[in-house]
Amino acid sequence: MACLDRVIGSETEYVTYDVETKSDRTYELIREIYSEYGIYGEFVANQGRVYMDVGNALECSTPETTNALDELKYEKAMERMVDDARMNYESKTGRMVGIFKDSLSPIDTTRGYHENYMVSTKVATTFLSFIHQWAKYIIPFLVSRIIFTGSGDYVPNRGGFLLSPRMEFTTYDLSLSTTSRRPLINLRHEPHSRKYWRLHLVCGDGNMAEISLALKFWATGKIVELIEKNSLPLFELTGSPPIQSIHYYGRSPATSWGLYLSRNYLKNPEIKLKLKDKNDKIVELKPVELQFIYLDAISSSALNDNLDYKMVSLLNSILKDLDAWQFNRLLRQLDWCIRMRVIKENIKNHGYDESLAIATSKHYSEIGIPTGRSYYYAEQYEGRVDRLVSDKDIEDAMFNPPKNTRASLRAKLCELYKDRLYLVDWGYVLTRDNKYLLELFDTDLYAL
Repeated sequence: MACLDRVIGSETEYVTYDVETKSDRTYELIREIYSEYGIYGEFVANQGRVYMDVGNALECSTPETTNALDELKYEKAMERMVDDARMNYESKTGRMVGIFKDSLSPIDTTRGYHENYMVSTKVATTFLSFIHQWAKYIIPFLVSRIIFTGSGDYVPNRGGFLLSPRMEFTTYDLSLSTTSRRPLINLRHEPHSRKYWRLHLVCGDGNMAEISLALKFWATGKIVELIEKNSLPLFELTGSPPIQSIHYYGRSPATSWGLYLSRNYLKNPEIKLKLKDKNDKIVELKPVELQFIYLDAISSSALNDNLDYKMVSLLNSILKDLDAWQFNRLLRQLDWCIRMRVIKENIKNHGYDESLAIATSKHYSEIGIPTGRSYYYAEQYEGRVDRLVSDKDIEDAMFNPPKNTRASLRAKLCELYKDRLYLVDWGYVLTRDNKYLLELFDTDLYAL
């Protein structure tokens, strides 16, 4: 498999809480993860990173990966570590802990999900010039991609069934903050490399479904590649500010999308995005129409290996089904479709009740892999969702770093200097005697 000229990775904030007291158990769970999988500091066996973030959030970062399937494997591997920590803690204490991969928790706290894509510095002379030149053209893709990346959620006080709950909390198109001013694109300049810029997206949903997760990273990575090749279709959202269009579409209220949980039908939406093309002409396109344009551009100039051809075929099929509003396959593939199916089935079996719909939606994204507490993993166990990687792939990824990124080199250095380690970060390894400052910034992002 060919390597991309970039690395990708994710940061997932999990909701954790004691079921009895409703207080978080982040510190205890992190301690369990370090005990079982820790290597040094915040780094774990596969060179992912586990730590407590702002607001006592349990955050897990994947190691550096170079393709969407590896990203999927390692994100699921980090998820498995979190679930192992939960089981160990519950076994030791007899207390039940809920862990959710969701933008909005059962106790109304918000959690983020961040994506990272390395961009060649050849695109622009500075990071801010890259943002100034390209952000406005990336935003229409980010807004419209939620038709296949949205995780879905049922939140009655925010309009009903949300296609992308994270969009509900997105308040700016660009911002240095990721908390008080939640943007689509974060402007913090932390590339962890001297050869690349980092495109840091904070508007995505944490996905349970493997196809939604993999397509999110594959398609967005290809958008970055189109930018590097100066081949990206140039559309801008109109309106002042563009975030108004983002909220209108991202919230996807039931009245617009026809996603009525208490009824037995879905209505094909007519929501359109108002855009300005490269000739300053105003056009209106449905999100699926816009995504077909991006996919055509990818197919024309950014296919590198067998994985690319496989993903093009998969996304093309999904977009066709979305355009025709045909759900037979989508109900096994896309997160928001699977979640809606599970909710509607529970309603069919027990009768419509708002609290039941809310609870079902939340437990869909619960992390409870072998216990049946998670509706998503129950669906996976019963063979009712499509998969892209195996359980063995995920288990291997729990203990072994990716072989084709600097994560592998960092792991070797940690082992070599394990008795003298002082500090380990993404880009360097420092020993206690300060005699070995092993910088990884000037190496390529692939292992030596």
